[in-house]
Amino acid sequence: MGEIVIHARGSRAVRELEALRAALAPWFECSEATGSSLDPPQGIVLFDRVDDLLGQTLRELSAGDRRLLALQVGALDLAAEQHWELLRAGAADVQLWEGPQSAAVIANRLQRWQQIDRLLSSKAVAENLCCES
Repeated sequence: MGEIVIHARGSRAVRELEALRAALAPWFECSEATGSSLDPPQGIVLFDRVDDLLGQTLRELSAGDRRLLALQVGALDLAAEQHWELLRAGAADVQLWEGPQSAAVIANRLQRWQQIDRLLSSKAVAENLCCES
């Protein structure tokens, strides 16, 4: 079982937080994001509107190479520019939370990120790369 951090931004997102946590329980242990370097390297920011506070949250929580999935709650119709704004602020991807039925898709994305991290930190990769960025 993996471990991720989750954070909710907005009143509707806060109401959906427990449903998200329960839906992901078969795959992940979810803890509240603290912004600490001790937090797991992957996480979710659940949101119900795009504003400056969401951008600030994404910047703070993505510091230190943490991959964040920005998970939209509700029928908010994101414009292309808003989507790019979230990616520039630190989200690695933006998806729609459609309730517990979307948990498997979300879990697959987070598990893939974890697989990539394991591969990148493997001895084989470290011995064959010429430098780090």
